[in-house]
Order: sequence, then C-alpha cells, then structure tokens
Amino acid sequence: MKRALIFTKESDFRVWFEQNLESVGVKRIILSQEVCPDYVAEMSDVRIARIEAELFAINFRYHRHSHTKVDYILACYSNAEEVDGVPVIAVHKLWVWDPDTIETHALRDTPLTEPELDMLAALEMSGGLSVAALGTGSFSGDQEIWMRFPPERIRALPRGPTIPFSQ
Repeated sequence: MKRALIFTKESDFRVWFEQNLESVGVKRIILSQEVCPDYVAEMSDVRIARIEAELFAINFRYHRHSHTKVDYILACYSNAEEVDGVPVIAVHKLWVWDPDTIETHALRDTPLTEPELDMLAALEMSGGLSVAALGTGSFSGDQEIWMRFPPERIRALPRGPTIPFSQ
C-alpha cells in the first residue's frame, strides 16, 4: 500500500527528497543551495540537471524564478505537468478526472446478489458505511475510491503561502 507524503513546509520536503533521490529519478546531488536552482544533480540517466524544489509547483512562478535557470521543478504537489515551460517532477499530482458521462445502473427485476445484500444490511444497521470498510472483508475489491475535488478548488491551489482548506 502506498503512503501519502504530506508536507506543509518546503524545507521538510527537501529533507525527504535528499533521502529519497531514486524515487524521483535522481542519482546523486552535486550541489545543494538556498538560491535558485536549489540543486544541481546527476539524474538516473547520467544527465546533469538544475532542479528547483517547491512545495507547490506553481510557487515557482510566485517566487519569480527564471525558467532559464532550471531544467526541472521538483514539487511535492502539482496540478500541471509544467510551469512556465519548465517540466515538473511531482510526488503528488493533483489532476482532475471528470468523465463526460456517468454510467447509471437501471433498476432490474432480478434479485440482489449476496454482496449487494451484505452492503444494504450494513447500511441499514449502521446508517452509513466507512470508506475504509470497502477495502476489507466481504467488501474488499481491486478498485480505488476517489473523492472528486471540484475543479475550481484545484485551480485555486495555491494562492500564496497557505491553502484555504476551510472555506
């Protein structure tokens, strides 16, 4: 099972990156500094790359970094594959998947299956169902459940140094 990496400060994200180079395609760090670019690194394919680390990829623009000084933006969170023409290596991609049509299931005259009966019994008895329950026991499967984030909320990430999650 994958674990989510959650950071609220760029400095903490940089510490994680320096300990997990191979997970983002970096072989070794040649130079680490506070000015742009944050790193000069040898990539897994032996190319030398200038990398700017950002908590959110869009901060590259907000910090007014020059696209001519870097080869990659390394971001903990990103909702784009590039910022100002600079490719983004993102640990967490905040993509929106919005299907054009949602398939609905028609009512049927056939009896419910055993798993459907189990689900309805659990819902009736408890008044709800924990999403965590869907991954264990008789409800387990091989699919993932995603909560849809409204596109306007994703486009709004971030707006300055903090994210207004409580709106």
